[in-house]
Amino acid sequence: MKRTQGFTLIELMIVIAIIGVLTTVAVPMYQDYTVRSKVAASMSAINSIKFVVAEKFVHDGKYPEAGNANYGLPTKEDYADNHIASIALEAAGVIKVTYKKIGQHFGASDSVSFTPNIKGSMLRWECMISSTDIQPYFPNNCKTEVANIETPEETETADID
Repeated sequence: MKRTQGFTLIELMIVIAIIGVLTTVAVPMYQDYTVRSKVAASMSAINSIKFVVAEKFVHDGKYPEAGNANYGLPTKEDYADNHIASIALEAAGVIKVTYKKIGQHFGASDSVSFTPNIKGSMLRWECMISSTDIQPYFPNNCKTEVANIETPEETETADID
């Protein structure tokens, strides 16, 4: 009696089913990961602008009027890249970042605003996100929605003395 070697049809179908299940779990997780990494990359540009705003406040004792030029920065459209549509400086030092569509839930007009808040001798940045759909893509210290202004969470801290 001669035995053949190899896989049976059932064994091959089980392997294909396992690959299918892994794929249905892995692909959405990877897509979320790529959107999170794009948001994290945009935060470095935002952090450099936070520094300029804080420095301007320390130097002048107040925030200039709204407009990037009043802070000595390029126009809001000059910050556009693959992920950011614009970065605008508004009244009272507020930095508003408008994103491009970078994910399934991340729309073309979604934005986040960083508001400087001075408590004692510390400058704290309050983060307000325009939509609950994009909150999971931001760091844990930036999870406040615009509709929930009463209890904004604080993000970065810098000593202004």
